[in-house]
Amino acid sequence: LLKGQADLAPGGLSPLARVLPPVPASPHAAFVLGGLAQRVEAAMAAAAASDNGTAAVPALPEAVPPLLKRAAGLVGRAALSLDELRAVEARLHEVEHQRGVIARVGGAFTFINLVWLLSIVGIAVSVGPSLVHALTPLREQLLRLARWLFRRVIEPLCVRLHVYGVFEAAAW
Repeated sequence: LLKGQADLAPGGLSPLARVLPPVPASPHAAFVLGGLAQRVEAAMAAAAASDNGTAAVPALPEAVPPLLKRAAGLVGRAALSLDELRAVEARLHEVEHQRGVIARVGGAFTFINLVWLLSIVGIAVSVGPSLVHALTPLREQLLRLARWLFRRVIEPLCVRLHVYGVFEAAAW
């Protein structure tokens, strides 16, 4: 009845991925993408040199669209424009230094996680006193169990870990 479907575009992208700038998913994809960008720029430079600057708006050479299609596949998109390909280096630099749009979106999700944490604390504050009142008859048994657990399990374990140097090794 309530089976959810992923909100994906025809190219298989989520709404978030559609609005964020393209970034390759792996270092290998970034390396290949850099090579493709270099080949695109070389084709554009060759076309501009053969044109001798006579065209007001230079047309894309016929070698560029297949390179852009291959580059689009590397960033998980159906199509990639020349401007987007040229902007990938700046996006990678922003991601590497944790600045820019992608880092800000990640920060927003971190903020949302903080809101969730605060709501959980609020629920605990609301429900906690009720649990304490409901468990009043068991309080003595729970305290006795906690003392036994501390004296018979936790304290001897910590002493042995100290004697064998585990705490010291972990701190070092």
